[in-house]
Amino acid sequence: MSIRKKINVILLMLLLFLIWTCSSALALDEYATKFVQHRAISADWGALSFNFYVDYGANTTVGSQYKWIDYNLVSAYKTEDCVIYPDEIGNGDAYFVEVYETVDGDEIDSLGPSAFDTADGIWDPDTIVYYNYESNDTMASINSGTSAQATHACYFFLNDTWVPGNKSVYVSFSF
Repeated sequence: MSIRKKINVILLMLLLFLIWTCSSALALDEYATKFVQHRAISADWGALSFNFYVDYGANTTVGSQYKWIDYNLVSAYKTEDCVIYPDEIGNGDAYFVEVYETVDGDEIDSLGPSAFDTADGIWDPDTIVYYNYESNDTMASINSGTSAQATHACYFFLNDTWVPGNKSVYVSFSF
C-alpha cells in the first residue's frame, strides 16, 4: 500500500473516530419525562389541576466490566399546554431533591442539590422553569451485567390555601 493510501486510511479512521466521539458526547444516553397532574382544592378557587413536567437525562458509560452515570440533567417546568394560572391563583413551585441509583431496590449512590449547577437552556418565554440543573459528578460504578435504576426525585408544593398542598414526584429509567 502506498504512503498516500495509508495516510488517507488513517485520516478516514481519525475522522470516523471524531464523529463517533463528538456525537456520543453531545447526546444523552438515557432520558425520561413525566407529565404530572396535581389536583388540589381551595376555598377561593375551587378544584384545579396543577400540571407540569419533570425530566431526567443522563449519560451512562458502559465498559467491559463496569457501568456508571457520569452526567445528570434534571428539570421541572410548566408549559402553556399545562395551563398557566394568573399570579392570584399561583402555579406552585418545585424543588429538586436528589438523583439516586438503586440495584434490586437498594440505594447504592445519590447526588443532592449541592452536586448540581444551573444548566444552560433555551426555554420558550411562556414556560415557567422551576429548575434546570446539571452535574458532572460520577455516580457509583456497578458490574456491567447488573440491572440498575436511576431516579430523579422532585418535591412540588402549593401555598397553604390548597389541599393537598404538596406532592413528591419520581422519574426513573433503567440502565
